[in-house]
Amino acid sequence: MALARLWHERDVRVELRRRSGQAGPVECSTVRSESGLTCEELSLGGLKVRTGHSAILTELEPKYGRTPSFDELLSRALAEPDVDHEVWWATTYTLQQRNDAAIWAAASALRDRTDPMERYFGAEVLRLINLIDGSDDSPHDAPLVDMFLPRVAQEPDPRGARALTAGLVDAQDLRAEEPLPALTRHFDALVRQRAVGGLHLAVEAENPEALPALVASTRDEDEAVRRAACRGLACAPPHAEGISNVIAACLADGDEGVRVEAAARLAMRQDPRGEEILRALEASDEESPYYWLLYDVHRHRASGR
Repeated sequence: MALARLWHERDVRVELRRRSGQAGPVECSTVRSESGLTCEELSLGGLKVRTGHSAILTELEPKYGRTPSFDELLSRALAEPDVDHEVWWATTYTLQQRNDAAIWAAASALRDRTDPMERYFGAEVLRLINLIDGSDDSPHDAPLVDMFLPRVAQEPDPRGARALTAGLVDAQDLRAEEPLPALTRHFDALVRQRAVGGLHLAVEAENPEALPALVASTRDEDEAVRRAACRGLACAPPHAEGISNVIAACLADGDEGVRVEAAARLAMRQDPRGEEILRALEASDEESPYYWLLYDVHRHRASGR
């Protein structure tokens, strides 16, 4: 913890130059973990150091009885402009773990800040408090929806809109579905993807706004959105008119991932139109990005449904 604090408190580039004895430019590359979190790897004179020490410090402190303030953890996150940096997860998750009403209040108070990064931080903390809450009565669910509903359409920053959309998708309150069809037309692709992914229950219920929104999303410019739309439409009841035809149209998509998704979803709807695509894939290849999707197809067929 002391070593992590040392690096956290020092300018990493300055320290790297001091230790290497060189004054030249520092090479920088982004390192991404399997979970999608990032940090920067800096190198100079044969030495390398990564910028994740603030995250390491934040994760270690609770184990040694240290409780940095909300504002201190906020400042650690704000020091990194990339919200995918691991310190953003470490700080927001640490605050969620405290199970303290004061944390909810402090995060809520950030909603009106002019800095979009502060608004994002507050939304992420609230989203995690609700998402990871283990109580049976979900006490944070309705308050979160009360807070996020009026904000999601007004948030101009895409990072904040992503957090607000994710919070609504994760909520159990049925009101949380209300803005999702409109959000499938948001200017940010990740917001659209999250909104599309959150409409599966509305599609199962044949919501008159959800189905057209997902049909339109199969023509989205972003392949991840189109793939999510195929996945969501597959949740429609078998009698839903024309849905299988919409999914089948995606078999001609320019992106392989969308074509495979459409073929798999058709197979799980007992529709053989994607069989040629599925046969061309090696279902036993665990390194394939489609392994688990093909496994779901196999399991569905084995169940005889």
